[in-house]
Amino acid sequence: MVAALDRTSCVLGLGTGAVDLTAVAPVKLAELASYGLHAKAPKIKNLKDERRVATLVATARQLERSSVDDALLLFDLLMSTKLLSGATRASNKEKLKTFSKLKTAASRMAAAWAIVLAERPEGQGPASVAEMMAAVETVVSREELAAAVESVRELLPPPGSDDDGDAEWRASLVDRYATVKPFIDMLSAVIPWGATEAGTEVLSALRGLPKVIAARKPGTEHIRGFEGLVTGSWRRPVFADPKLQPPAIDRPAYVFCVLEQLHDALRRRDVYAVGSDKRADPRVQLIEPRLWVRERDTVLTALGLPADPAEHLADLADLLDGAFRQVGEGLAGNDAARISGGKLSLARLEGPRTPRVSPRSTTRSRGCCPGSTTRS
Repeated sequence: MVAALDRTSCVLGLGTGAVDLTAVAPVKLAELASYGLHAKAPKIKNLKDERRVATLVATARQLERSSVDDALLLFDLLMSTKLLSGATRASNKEKLKTFSKLKTAASRMAAAWAIVLAERPEGQGPASVAEMMAAVETVVSREELAAAVESVRELLPPPGSDDDGDAEWRASLVDRYATVKPFIDMLSAVIPWGATEAGTEVLSALRGLPKVIAARKPGTEHIRGFEGLVTGSWRRPVFADPKLQPPAIDRPAYVFCVLEQLHDALRRRDVYAVGSDKRADPRVQLIEPRLWVRERDTVLTALGLPADPAEHLADLADLLDGAFRQVGEGLAGNDAARISGGKLSLARLEGPRTPRVSPRSTTRSRGCCPGSTTRS
């Protein structure tokens, strides 16, 4: 990652990005860049002055885009495969280790609760606490029940916490801080970042990371204005580390919180790289306003769209609402679909079974056996 960002810094340092090439056709730039990337240096040197300069500028501009794309692709792979996925796998392993303990505790508590809910014979009044505990101790002892409650309390998040189910893998992600620390400064300074309104806060937080890393004891004053990015299960490791005294914050946890937000924003294109091919602002591909005014009626007629976007969005909202309602009404009688923990799970679909045909019968049917004849 450091080498990729260093290459990007070197290429952008040539300064060709400041040259205005809007008057040159993109096809011509692509031809010049392709020649410059594949031709030998002596051959480029022997070109005429204007052709040589044009070839070198187009080649450097292409290298700028490709170097930025390569660096951001590597960042995406690093976050997806090595960091986020690795932390998730480590968290899942820890969950599997505690499953047997949780299963034992839950079974004991369930047995005790079944005694509490059992109906008393007719004619007997409500049982006292002592009678109830005596009945419970016939299936599970008081010590075992207390141990089961304590086990469940340790394994489950505290009541009222902001745990969103990702606390375990995010906690293990913090241990990988040494992996990202070397390139944070370069990531924030080298890439020509841009952002939409939705990604402005994430980009500002990224540019403020070097200050957080350089601080001897970072606190809430170093991230003032960006507290809103720390949501869900990130709040506890960032603001409530038992080893730190408020208003101190956990540096690795905050850095990974911002990097995760940046990774998501890049995929949503809320944050982009100026001049990039694959990570550029998608709005630059829109038609120019003066051309849109001239061609608007023709385009809208061809696409069958109304001139007012609000009308079209309202139709789409009604269509989506109707689809959701139709699916929701059919879930109750659908054995292949169920909702658990806010997630929709579907049963595996089995493909149609094709009857097996022996090679001998197939050969005969095709008439390709020695001495066979095909009859019409």
